[in-house]
Amino acid sequence: MGLYVNTFMTGAVSVTCVVLIPFRYQTAAGLSPLQAGARRLILFSGASPIGAIVAAALCKKRRVPPLYIMMFGEILQILGLVLATTLLTSSNDRDEPALYGLQVCIGFGMGFVMGTATLLTPAIAERRDLGESSGFGMALLIGLMLTITTPGNGIDYCWRNTLRLNEVPWVADHKVEDQIVFPAAGYLAIAIEALSQILGDSLPLTPPIEFQNVSFNAALIVKDEGSGADSEIHTVMAPRRLSTKQLSSVYYDFSVSSWKSNHVLTHCSGGIRLSSATSSEGSVNIQDSVGYRMWPMKRWYEKASEEGLVFGPHMRSIIGLQADRSRLSSDSICTTHTKPLALAASSISYQVHPITIDACLQAAILSAAAGTPNRNGVFDVLIDTTRKPSLTVQKLADSLETHLRNNDVQAVSVVEFESLSNSSTITRETLVISLLELENELLGSLSEEHMNLLRTATDTVKNLLWVTGANMLAEPNPDLAMAPGLSRSIIMEQPSLNFNILDVGPVVGMGQASIATTCDNVVRIMFAPRAINDKEFIQHNRLLYISRLGSDFSTNALFRRRLGMEQGFQQTTLGSAGNARLEVGQPGITDSLYFQQHPAELSESLPKGYIDVKTQAAHRLLPGEDTKVMATLPVAWGAALYAVRERAYLRAGETVLVHSGAGAFGSAVIRLAQQIGAEVYTTVGARKRREFLIKEMGIPEDHIFCSRDESFEEDIKKATDGRGVDVVINSLVGDLMHASWRCVGDFGRFVEVGKKELLDAGKLDMSVFARGATFTAFDNTEMLFHPDDYYRKTYISMVKEILSMYRSGKIKPVPIMEFDVSEISQAYRFFSSKDRVGKVVISLENLNSIIKVMPPKYTSQFASHKSYLLVGALGGLGRSLSSWMRSQGARNFVFIARSGASKKEAKEQVDYLRRSGARVQVVQGDVSRSSDVEKAVAESKALGPIGGVVHAAMGLHEDLFGRMTNEGWHTSVRSKWRGAWNLHNALQSQAASPDFFLLASSMTGTVGVATETNYCAANAFLDAFSYWRRRQGLPTVSIGLGMVSEVGYLHENPQIEALLLRRGIQPLNEDEFLQVVDLGISNSGRDIGNSTVTNSHMLTGMETFGVRKLLDKGFEVTHTVMDDERSSILSAALDFDRTRNTGDPNNISSGASLGWMKGLPEVAAKSLMKETSAPSLKEALSLVIGRKFSNLILMPFEKIDYARSFAQLGVDSMIASEFRAWFWNGFAVDIPFLDFLSPDKNLEAVVSFAEATLATESKGKLGG
Repeated sequence: MGLYVNTFMTGAVSVTCVVLIPFRYQTAAGLSPLQAGARRLILFSGASPIGAIVAAALCKKRRVPPLYIMMFGEILQILGLVLATTLLTSSNDRDEPALYGLQVCIGFGMGFVMGTATLLTPAIAERRDLGESSGFGMALLIGLMLTITTPGNGIDYCWRNTLRLNEVPWVADHKVEDQIVFPAAGYLAIAIEALSQILGDSLPLTPPIEFQNVSFNAALIVKDEGSGADSEIHTVMAPRRLSTKQLSSVYYDFSVSSWKSNHVLTHCSGGIRLSSATSSEGSVNIQDSVGYRMWPMKRWYEKASEEGLVFGPHMRSIIGLQADRSRLSSDSICTTHTKPLALAASSISYQVHPITIDACLQAAILSAAAGTPNRNGVFDVLIDTTRKPSLTVQKLADSLETHLRNNDVQAVSVVEFESLSNSSTITRETLVISLLELENELLGSLSEEHMNLLRTATDTVKNLLWVTGANMLAEPNPDLAMAPGLSRSIIMEQPSLNFNILDVGPVVGMGQASIATTCDNVVRIMFAPRAINDKEFIQHNRLLYISRLGSDFSTNALFRRRLGMEQGFQQTTLGSAGNARLEVGQPGITDSLYFQQHPAELSESLPKGYIDVKTQAAHRLLPGEDTKVMATLPVAWGAALYAVRERAYLRAGETVLVHSGAGAFGSAVIRLAQQIGAEVYTTVGARKRREFLIKEMGIPEDHIFCSRDESFEEDIKKATDGRGVDVVINSLVGDLMHASWRCVGDFGRFVEVGKKELLDAGKLDMSVFARGATFTAFDNTEMLFHPDDYYRKTYISMVKEILSMYRSGKIKPVPIMEFDVSEISQAYRFFSSKDRVGKVVISLENLNSIIKVMPPKYTSQFASHKSYLLVGALGGLGRSLSSWMRSQGARNFVFIARSGASKKEAKEQVDYLRRSGARVQVVQGDVSRSSDVEKAVAESKALGPIGGVVHAAMGLHEDLFGRMTNEGWHTSVRSKWRGAWNLHNALQSQAASPDFFLLASSMTGTVGVATETNYCAANAFLDAFSYWRRRQGLPTVSIGLGMVSEVGYLHENPQIEALLLRRGIQPLNEDEFLQVVDLGISNSGRDIGNSTVTNSHMLTGMETFGVRKLLDKGFEVTHTVMDDERSSILSAALDFDRTRNTGDPNNISSGASLGWMKGLPEVAAKSLMKETSAPSLKEALSLVIGRKFSNLILMPFEKIDYARSFAQLGVDSMIASEFRAWFWNGFAVDIPFLDFLSPDKNLEAVVSFAEATLATESKGKLGG
């Protein structure tokens, strides 16, 4: 009997089931303890968890009250015990069915009871004791409702939970800098779950939820696992109290707080309700989303991380963002995962997953919101002349022949270009000196025949000197400047080719002394040993110059300041600041005030220095009027008159309470109230202000109260015999505002002039309205900028009346404290001081005052009455550029495009520009055809004088020069070379030169890229063409763009972008690209006529930030362009970073004793010094080559499979080019380019090839 009572009272018979029954069964049946336990408890062990799972599901869905489930479980257990009483009394069969029945009944019963009891355990229970259910996911955030197991009133609901990162791992992906911060979306998800639990069965399957007045008050820092500092979260939710007697049936108020060390901190509070499914309140209709541009999310999240808001993989929930192309509108359309990644492999369910909610919050934020060792010896020489040599060129050729023979050079031949293919003297060891472009261009109009002849030299010889007459240090001939671009690219394809350029300037009139100097320089370049491996030379005034790339420190500093990469403030005089507006750098910090410069808009009618002002907002000053006084009248007095007359309807004999009566606004209200004949009560917070009101304003002392606490409420009641006042003009907040509200008498008017309580959705005591009171609020700024003319005219009329009252002597100015504009921070600090009386005025009269300014982000302004001609600007970068130009004032566009506006993206851009108010003409044509260009220029003139030209034509045909077709060559060259000349010539008919001529070049023209000889040559021409135009007095700039992410070619080909990033090449994002364009355009007109190559060409993409990041991660990457001698200044610091953790690569003495190293070329021995412990040359090569390849593709060395083909390892032409150049520079081994792209070649093959080549050279040196 005791057993049954115990079972009914506790619902637990585990001792009976687990101990007593097996024991008795063992005794009766003669079994061992193991046999009795194993045979008779298997069914019990299976039935118990099944019962617990069923019970958990029933509790979740609220189908049966928990008490009923427990009683049902207890009945099953009792039934099992009844069956147990029949054991071995009617049968001696050890396996009688009753044995199985009792195990199943007791197992199910115990599962039902214990499963339900576990779910009802208070939230402090360990998670391992909780049953898994479909509602378990939200229990990890909100915890369990305490009112289930503790007494409650059925109105206020409480939850308690201990938050652990191992249970909600996605929270760890939400960080502020290095700290994990519980996301705001988590609080909203908690509130949703709380409401779901309260509403229960009445909750729809997909409930529409509406939040109201949600406030995030403090961040909840979540500690890492193992820190022993779990976060205890408390959630409270209750129906909104509408009055002392009525609760809302719709709205619930909630708060989420944390408890730690006896300290409670409220993190979030607000309201929530189950909304109508058809309600559209709060939704946003984007009226004009056609043509919105898709923005990549990678840069957004990277920028957020840079600013300290770090989103991990789970929280990077937005996968697409469409926004206004000009980025001026706050409209945006975001796309997110329909199911967050955190749920991809989880059965945990949420009404709305916090990650999805966070995506909505993110969308709101986003909407608000880029050497070969020297060798000496005897060479066979072949000198080519031009096709129709002038006497001077012939004379130079003859002089070179003589000079070379006098320097012991044998077998000198002079041949014409056309006969080159018939010459049998060209061998690998032949030195070719070309005079093909000494006077006339060859590469721009290169025919197929001449291209094949040129390849005869580049594919055969290993020493080539190209002599040109480009004259790049004086009066340049840009047509002769393509060869450097060609050579830089071919060297990347054929690193064993020693391709040199010598610019000797114009040969016409070259005297004998200059010819002799030229001959000496040729010998010096090609034969004299040099410590540095320069390949490009310019001869000027008989001196030989080499070039070096250097940083433009002033432009780079301005670039970084504009983009916020470093402190951008400058100290300047007020007079030189130009159009600037006061801004707050950091809210609440007066020292962060600064002036943001804005370029003045270009206007056809207004002279420079003038701006448009609406006449209704301007009021004429009369002679002799003090500007300091007049500046104080419109805001304070205008607002005071509107408050007293239009909102308070103050009448004579009424009482009025004016808070902060010593301030400018309060003083003005008091003056107006006194004129009306009202009785004034006021409050102040300091003795000095009290004295001012008594002495200057005539307020009786017993009418002045304290504004620091609620004591004024009792003072008003005493002064008015409990009636209260007729009008309250309020500027207090919090409890003081509510105390002021209670001061309103019968039919009184309360005028709120503050903003805080309104923005914080403050609540009012509704009982005051029972007195017939009125609550009203206004903001004079909102009135002035209201779209309805009525409000603007009302406020402006108030200002006019105030000025009239002042001039007639009816009102007097308030006390004024003046500060110079250089003291603006002190002025704001004084404004908040307790002793301030009256108005603070900031004087702008001293133009020599020093102020802190921030330069404008963009300085380029485009005149709305001018037209702008853009070539090839309907692609990715061009669309971004034209959108930016429109935002900077341009309103007339003419585009030249081969396909016109037929492509979808081009049509969308044209439509976008037209919808935004611009006039757009698209000329379908080819910039390389002069007739098409002349037509476009005529279209531009019809829209207005041409204000600027952008030449961004781009044609790509990638291939090795050795197999490139002639048409492929001209695909890149023709549009840039011939197009630039066509634009220049067509513009000569215009009376005035355009304000700018922007040439979209590429860094490849300066540094060279394999498989792009045509593109590199064309861009080298553009850079020279820019210099030539500037020397003619025409504003021009060539911008050598590097890698540009987010827009353009790389954005549309992410695999190439990823490759360049792996090489450490630093990209420009779109903002940075536009910044570079702005700097180029704004500088294009400076120093015209006295220009150098430096200010005619801006080069980007040479930054080493990306390489440094990879070096910090342990990859020994190389920035290919830094291997060029011209980059030696830029690479010096990078070389230090690269070698600081390595040994001295020049110390090869330690390896001299190794047998396999003897006889190796010095360059190869240096490269192999890190592997002196290798047992053989092949093993050492295998390790060095494998590590280099690992760094090149950023794959861990231990994962490199030498047997896999290069194609399988993702090697493309760019990687192949760099790897091939490294082989030549590191081992003097020239591996065929196509071997790196072949599906049949792998690392084992190139290691064997390098070993064989080096072994042959070593054997030759040792005389073997």
